[in-house]
Amino acid sequence: MAYPESQVVMGGLVHIPIIIGVFWALNNLTTGGSQAKKAAEAAAKQAAEEAAAKAAAEAAAKQAAEQAAAKAAAEAAAAKKAAEAAATAPATTAVTPASGEAEASQASNNDTQATPAQDQEVL
Repeated sequence: MAYPESQVVMGGLVHIPIIIGVFWALNNLTTGGSQAKKAAEAAAKQAAEEAAAKAAAEAAAKQAAEQAAAKAAAEAAAAKKAAEAAATAPATTAVTPASGEAEASQASNNDTQATPAQDQEVL
């Protein structure tokens, strides 16, 4: 049986979309090409990255808190040591000198004031 040429061409053209559909289905089955699956994988990856960033931030905050606690403990130990040193130091009483001696000692302790000569009166 012979078929006319136009019928053979039309039959070939009709099969092209069918062949394309078969190859498209095989491609999606073998490569996991569904968009929903890719979107779900991307969302899971993003969630994992956010969780990792949150864990890193929490670890940094915990480390900063530990450093602050260690610094506070060191300051408390230094304050306690200073208090113990002050408690064990002998108590000294200040003796106030006579009025002329007080002014002379102040003048010698302060570099900006001149020390009066012995023949000058102290005011």
